[in-house]
Amino acid sequence: MQTIRELSGGVVDYAFDAFGDKVTISQTLNAVRKTGTAVMIGLAPVGDFAPVDMSDLVRNQKTLVGSYYGSASPHELFGKMIDFYQRGVIDIAGLIQQHYPLSQINEGFQRLDNHEQGRGIITFE
Repeated sequence: MQTIRELSGGVVDYAFDAFGDKVTISQTLNAVRKTGTAVMIGLAPVGDFAPVDMSDLVRNQKTLVGSYYGSASPHELFGKMIDFYQRGVIDIAGLIQQHYPLSQINEGFQRLDNHEQGRGIITFE
């Protein structure tokens, strides 16, 4: 929070939680100004709940929204992303943090489930 305040000079209009955790969504809500919008794009584990200061939400007219795939259709969006990647418009490889051979698929899913890293891929070599 301190870093956000230092960089923005206070609070921000929009804040995004790309991690999907009860702590980070609370921080995201606290980072937005009055009438600001907090957007949760990280997918939290099923059954997780976040503590939200409901008085702050109402009195300061803040908005909390979820965005799943940017609220777009994956059927349309994925085709565009593949096209952008093939044309060199976006760098997908730079987003990948870990490669798992098929023999380590369970390890990859375990690390993802433990929030250890979120950008691993399974390779079929």
